Amino acid sequence: MSESPPDLNPDPPSSKVDPEFPDLRDWGGIERVRREVKRSATIMANRENIAWQLLAMGGTSIRDIVDWDEAGVMTFVASKKLKPEHVGMVKSVEQRLDKEGNVVGLKVTLYDKVAVLRLLAQCAGLLRKDADDDKPAVVGVRVRGPKRRAVTVEGEK
Repeated sequence: MSESPPDLNPDPPSSKVDPEFPDLRDWGGIERVRREVKRSATIMANRENIAWQLLAMGGTSIRDIVDWDEAGVMTFVASKKLKPEHVGMVKSVEQRLDKEGNVVGLKVTLYDKVAVLRLLAQCAGLLRKDADDDKPAVVGVRVRGPKRRAVTVEGEK
């Protein structure tokens, strides 16, 4: 007489859900976890380079890229003369052409320095607010609108 193997999963998975365990159906599975771990490992292996680049971007000034005289005539620093730490702040470079196709100007777009500085402040913990801390955040600003006033129109009550 042979015994049948015990049923290891008598109930379907949906009938036994632990309320403390989060629903993982839309989470992405093991491949997503592998990608996230690989991305984290890449960031951890290069964190000093990332920090150096962010610090360089945060310390770059428009004066490092553009020069102007008393008359307001602007000239861009030649690309070969730009320091590597300043090149990272340049988002794009575009030539301006006239109707005949002659170069009449240069448009240089920089990355948002405020966003870079905000990211650096977050990484340094400057924007973190402890639960028992009553003081506002270092860079936090609270804006309040005007108080509402009751307005009555003549003839109405």
